Amino acid sequence: MTLACPLFKLDLDMTILVATDIYGLDRGKKFFELSNHLGNVLVTVTDRKNGVQLSSSTDLVDYYLPDFASASDYYPFGPEASG
Repeated sequence: MTLACPLFKLDLDMTILVATDIYGLDRGKKFFELSNHLGNVLVTVTDRKNGVQLSSSTDLVDYYLPDFASASDYYPFGPEASG
């Protein structure tokens, strides 16, 4: 029994065309600034992620941590806290 479907051709050749160029993904070149409501940049993170492996018996990553580029804190009324 064959089903007649006017929208899809079931015997259609589904060959996928693939581009010959290979593009790489460079991590760590983008920076994102996380700021508070006053516009002070508190943390700068990159697009890189650090994998954390809890058990050494597997090659799987359990979770990821962000890659912090910089962090700063501010006193009330705007001066940057050092240290």
